[in-house]
Formats: sequence, C-alpha cells, structure tokens
Amino acid sequence: MAKIEVSIKDIDKQFNSAKITYTCKMSTANGEINFDNSVNLAKENDGNFKINWGSNLIFPNLNDTDKVKVSTATANRGKIIDRNGIDLATNRKSFFLSELFQESLEKKASKILKKLQNY
Repeated sequence: MAKIEVSIKDIDKQFNSAKITYTCKMSTANGEINFDNSVNLAKENDGNFKINWGSNLIFPNLNDTDKVKVSTATANRGKIIDRNGIDLATNRKSFFLSELFQESLEKKASKILKKLQNY
C-alpha cells in the first residue's frame, strides 16, 4: 500500500470508554479503497485509553481468522501479427544491437555473432 489517509469524523467519549468514527482512504495495487469504520477504546487502570484491537480495524468486514494477501503476476505480452500472419511482436527474447560503421562488415558480423553466443 502506497498511501493511507484517515480522517476522524466523530469522537464519542464516555467516562471509561470512547468510540472514534473515521473514514479511511488507501491506495492499493488494485486501486483506491474508501470505507467508514469505528474503533472502541477502553480506559485502563492507569488512566490511559487503549484500543480494543480487532482485524476489522484494517477492513470493516475482516474477521480475526481472515487473511489479506497481495500478489502481483507478470503477464505475457502476447503475440501480435499483421494481416499476412507475420509476427510483429512475440514473447521471445529479442536483441537490439547497434554498431558504428568504423569496422569492416566482416569484423562487425564476427563481433555480433560472439555477442549472440553469450545469450
């Protein structure tokens, strides 16, 4: 996740508890996600408020036994052919070699073949 924004909408504070209602906006690999949620806090003996944690604080419908997994897959480019069936783009390795015209054609061809043999 690249970016998460949380905006507090309301705070309902009682003597020993509090409820904070908020809006969450996050950017993910699948686009933007927006949702409203709330978190309950309980006042501890030391006087500090502590969050009553639950998985639903990450996503409202997420249960404690649920898991969130993010994965990406690289797709093949695909094959593109012209109207005569000649390949314009394929999924095979291709090479682009550029040589200066300072050497003879035979020397260039020899060097190019040596480079290709390394792949």
